[in-house]
Amino acid sequence: ARLADNGPAVARFAARATGVPGFPPARADLADPRALADETLEPVLDALLRLVVLRLRSSSSSSSSSGDAAAAIDARAWLPTTGAARPRAAKQAVQGLEYLRDRVGVPRDMSFPAALALRRECNALIAELQDVESS
Repeated sequence: ARLADNGPAVARFAARATGVPGFPPARADLADPRALADETLEPVLDALLRLVVLRLRSSSSSSSSSGDAAAAIDARAWLPTTGAARPRAAKQAVQGLEYLRDRVGVPRDMSFPAALALRRECNALIAELQDVESS
């Protein structure tokens, strides 16, 4: 529920992956509070995070048909570009999802089971998008 409510802010956070590092540099590899987000990536990540929420909600419902339908939604359809620019958009989206996946804090951001579920869905999306990169 928190991810759905804070989608744009979470997308902005994840867009730091391809943004500008902060100055002065942070000492910790996974923490850079002064990093600037890549504004062009924010809408892409916001859309993909909505897909994550859709999949998480459908997988937690008792109906297997709704879960199957959400899993069948192709992440590539959520990329805004076509043609030659698509692999680059997919690569940036993968970087943003990896950035988020690696920085989710337990218990600061969410419970341990919620973090596992989020990371699982991020990894599934990353795998789908990496297929776009390689094609």
